[in-house]
Amino acid sequence: MGSDDVPQMYARPEVRSGQSRKISVVESVVSVLLGYVMTVLIQYLLFPLFGFSIPLEQSMVISVFIVSLAFVKNYGIRRLFVYLEYRR
Repeated sequence: MGSDDVPQMYARPEVRSGQSRKISVVESVVSVLLGYVMTVLIQYLLFPLFGFSIPLEQSMVISVFIVSLAFVKNYGIRRLFVYLEYRR
């Protein structure tokens, strides 16, 4: 049974070469912005429960560093998977 014998409903649809870099950046930015809000809220609400007292301004600065690294990570992983998918 060759690949031409696969019923149409099971055939893999034609896929473009993957997600564009622009969409990868947009996805990463949205993810990081949501992550920033979450990080600030977590630090502001949960840290006091563990005995840490950090002013909101410092929490926001710490969150900038965290989400900057998250952006690089998210974008890099997305591009890696697009590359790997394209190579198949």
